[in-house]
Amino acid sequence: MPFESLNPDAKKFLRHKAVSVEEIGLQKGTDRFNKNQYQQNYEHIPGIREWRLNLTRLSQVYNLFLVAYLDKLYVYEPSHPNQELPERPSLILSPPRTTFAQYGYLDQECPHSINHLLVDFFGEQEVALIACDDGDVIGYYVNKIQAGIDRRLDAYSLNTIFGDEIHPFFMHNVRMSAWGLSVHSQARKIAVSSNTHEVTVISFGLVEPGSGDLYHSEDHKFVMTGYNNNLPTVAFCNTEDDPQGRILVSGEITGLIYLHELGTREKNEIMQIGFCLKTSPGNLRCDCTDQSAYPHSIWCVAFIGRHAFRRTAGYAPYKQGKPDFDKYWNGSLMKHCVPNSNSKWLYMIS
Repeated sequence: MPFESLNPDAKKFLRHKAVSVEEIGLQKGTDRFNKNQYQQNYEHIPGIREWRLNLTRLSQVYNLFLVAYLDKLYVYEPSHPNQELPERPSLILSPPRTTFAQYGYLDQECPHSINHLLVDFFGEQEVALIACDDGDVIGYYVNKIQAGIDRRLDAYSLNTIFGDEIHPFFMHNVRMSAWGLSVHSQARKIAVSSNTHEVTVISFGLVEPGSGDLYHSEDHKFVMTGYNNNLPTVAFCNTEDDPQGRILVSGEITGLIYLHELGTREKNEIMQIGFCLKTSPGNLRCDCTDQSAYPHSIWCVAFIGRHAFRRTAGYAPYKQGKPDFDKYWNGSLMKHCVPNSNSKWLYMIS
C-alpha cells in the first residue's frame, strides 16, 4: 500500500519508527564459483573495469539481479531463501552500438564498456538503462528480459544463454563517455550527463494514438551546456513536488551541484558541496594530494520527498567542536543539533 494512502495514525507511526537494514547472508566469490576456476580466471567469471559507477541493480518487479561486466549485461535469478547467486547467469545481453559510437574515454580496449547501470520505472514499465564509455545510452524493458529467460525454460527451446533476440527500446549517443542516468517515471523523460560537460534531456511520446512503440526525435531532445567539468551524476525530482519533470539536478567532479528549471533551461541555483583543500588564492586547479581520485567530486545526487521528513521541536548549537567541513559540507554531522534525532543515521567522512 502506498504511503500516501495510509491513515494519519499509520503515517505517524512509520515516521517515528527506526528503520533497520540487516545482513541476512554472505556469498564469497570462491563459494559462488568453483575454487579452481576462480583461481584460473575461468571464462564464466567476467572482468570488471575500474572507475565505474553503479554496476549492479535489482528489479523491483521480477526476481532478477543485473550486473554490468565490461560491455555485457549479465542477468541472474537469486535463489530462495538466502538470495544466493548461481555461478552462471540466466541470460547475457550484448548491448548493440549506435553508428555514432567511436572511442572510449577511459577504456580504449573496450570502448563500449558500461559506466553506469540504472533500473527504474518509465511510465508503468520497468526499464534497465546503461551508459557506456563510448557515449552510447541503451535501454531495455525488464519484462522483455524476463520473457527471454522464461523462453529458455522450455525443454525444446533452441535459444542460447545469449539474448540476441532481445532488442533495446532506446538507443542514443551523447558524443563522449556517458555517466549520469535518471528517469522521470511519470513524465517519461530520460536525462544523461556526460564528459562533454553537457546534460541531454529526452522526452518520449507515442508514434500515433494507441501505438505502444516509443520514439524520440530532435524536437523532443535538448542539450544543456555551460558546465566546466565532467558530470558524473544527474537526477530528476520523482516526488509529488514535480509530476511533470521540470526540475533536474546535476553534480560536477569539482564538488558543484546545479539545480535546473527545464522549462527555462536555466541553472536556478549552484551549490558548492565538495571543497578542494589545497587550492591557493587565484589558482583554480586542484592541488589535493589525492587529486587523481577526485576526493571532492559529486558522484550521486537524489531528491527526497517531503513525506520523508518531519519538523523538529527545536535546534541546538553544535556541541562537539567545529564540524570538519574541509572537503565536504556533511549534513550528517548536524544530527547532533537536532533533539531526539535517530542515532542510526550518523555517517562520518573518513
